[in-house]
Amino acid sequence: MSDTEQQTTSLSPVTDSAANWETYRNDKFSFELKYPPDLTVEEQTGSIPQIGDDWVRVIFRDKNNDFGLIFFAGRSSMGAAGEGYSAFQTKNIIIAGKQTKQFLAAPKDGSSEDVLLSAYTQHFENRSDNFYSSFKRPQIAAFVPRIESIISTFKYMDAAQSTIQIQLLKLTAQDQNLLPVLHYRVSGQINGNTYINVISKSSGTTLWGKEDGISYPVIDFGGLTGFDGLPVKVSNGDYFLRLQDWYSGTTLAESATFHIEPGVIDNY
Repeated sequence: MSDTEQQTTSLSPVTDSAANWETYRNDKFSFELKYPPDLTVEEQTGSIPQIGDDWVRVIFRDKNNDFGLIFFAGRSSMGAAGEGYSAFQTKNIIIAGKQTKQFLAAPKDGSSEDVLLSAYTQHFENRSDNFYSSFKRPQIAAFVPRIESIISTFKYMDAAQSTIQIQLLKLTAQDQNLLPVLHYRVSGQINGNTYINVISKSSGTTLWGKEDGISYPVIDFGGLTGFDGLPVKVSNGDYFLRLQDWYSGTTLAESATFHIEPGVIDNY
């Protein structure tokens, strides 16, 4: 596979063996995860006074220093995969109940067999948390499943407070020949830029999207326009809303299903 190709698959965590693993817990940053007992843990902390960020870096490595995984929390902006690297594989994964992406990247110039694994999740406290690991291409088959099994145990301890919901309120249509207007409400603690998409229930494709779907929670299906300024054709059918983080693409919440056709009126 070349460095420009991408794969999108689903992560199937391997957690059966995690019952006897050790647990790392950080109360200040409100997260925990499990790790195999053969790994050591090093915790590094710091702050960036200019922007008010405290941070923690947790390094898991084996005794021979062959295998390593870094978790970095506390920054208000997301890290990058690494200058001079290009992703050759992308995988959809779930971190702490939120859908996000995991990347495998290699040097753009092909100068080495180095591989960089990275995955990001947007915490509700305006915080992008990051997993990193570097290794060689021949180690992918052995290291990636182990990393994924560790990541799959990660959770935020304040998850109950971080619940974000999209509540449908009503569909209104002024005429039986006109497509309706949807009113909704987004609740929960959200910081940072977001966008909201209208997703077809049957095909899973995106019909339309907009930035900042929170401050103006109204969608007029009779007047949708795309980023190119052209009208968006809306077919009769079932749809739902998906709220996503602007930078990482992490899914923050999805709404219940609603039906769109001319003249439809509904209250939820």
